[in-house]
Amino acid sequence: MKHNTALTFRLPDGSLCNPLIRWHKHRYTLMAALAKVPDPRQNQGKRHSLVLILSIPLLGSLAGYSTLKDCLRWVTVHPEFLRFLTQAHGLPHATTIARVLAKCETSHLQIRLEPWYWLLTKWQPPRVVSLDGKTMCGVRTTPVGGSSSVTRHILSLFSHGTHQTIAQIGVDSKENEIPAGQRLLKDQNLTGLTIVADALHTQVDTAGIIRKQGGDYLLMVKGNQESLADIIARTFDDPLCQRQTAIDRDISRGRDMTTEISSSQSVDLKDLGKQWQDIHYVGKIHRWGVRTEKGKVTAIDETVYWIASHKRLRATKALKMIRGHWEIENNLHWQKDYTYAEDKQRLSQGQAPQVMTYLRSLCIGLLKLLGFESITDTVKACQVNARYLQTILRVGMIV
Repeated sequence: MKHNTALTFRLPDGSLCNPLIRWHKHRYTLMAALAKVPDPRQNQGKRHSLVLILSIPLLGSLAGYSTLKDCLRWVTVHPEFLRFLTQAHGLPHATTIARVLAKCETSHLQIRLEPWYWLLTKWQPPRVVSLDGKTMCGVRTTPVGGSSSVTRHILSLFSHGTHQTIAQIGVDSKENEIPAGQRLLKDQNLTGLTIVADALHTQVDTAGIIRKQGGDYLLMVKGNQESLADIIARTFDDPLCQRQTAIDRDISRGRDMTTEISSSQSVDLKDLGKQWQDIHYVGKIHRWGVRTEKGKVTAIDETVYWIASHKRLRATKALKMIRGHWEIENNLHWQKDYTYAEDKQRLSQGQAPQVMTYLRSLCIGLLKLLGFESITDTVKACQVNARYLQTILRVGMIV
């Protein structure tokens, strides 16, 4: 790489310094972060470095490939993408990659990659995140030749602004999302974050954990909290109820939906606060309209309630948060299923399914952060022209 020599100046100690050269030498790349991930293998018999093994599915996923064999085939055809890594024993077999991924922990990946992601976002941390789960339907419940269960359901914390999966946890087959979500939240520093979650996670303990970890909550309220839903419903049925209202209309993809969000403090919050820690607002969501799917028109008219711990939460801000929560289905889950065919994946060894879904989330967040509107079109372009992917690696500080 050529640098502008006009920027070179002499330091007080007499040495020469060029900021561009120093920045390029010391910048924290994704590959540098992967090199710090703890290797779960024993040293004896280890032929391939962990960073090499992790780079193959990562680069393959950026190019739009979903299986380990396809990712390996891609880097074999394009060896220039791994030229910066030592390959004394060549490339590992797909079975070897799967075996190593099965022993990796996604929590280790998340911790090591966080500084790289913060640099990429110019140290702008996420503000609003969704707590939401997805099941990998193609993963077997029991691995071949084994008796231990495999995690198929993944619960993630997904940032609305950066589309970053900041943390994830596997939900054991013998439990539901509630205890898994509480474990995930307990391990996070939520200072400055607002957690938006569906009614399943509207639990007194979950709200308390979020506040204890420094975050705020906006939780949906349905039938699982019947008494709370009744209190909020009676509040908004009262004609004297003081409220703020925001309305949004969505006309796209066969839909014509109107959403009205109302927020209020015209309720005995002190009494509710005995259960729900730091509750400051209650709200109502009314959606109506029509949705067309496969030629079938469906009329929709539904009402859902919510609670929030924000001290100052205008209805317009609540509407933006809730719409961002609904969009996780398109921005993350749909991308994994459509672009990466995740529901058809058969990988079922240990932690391998969790690691692979985390790497796919990482790729989706990276491409969105770099400004690509369509993930599907971007990965197709990378498959057609490898130079396109080289640009993404350079701009995204991958290598």
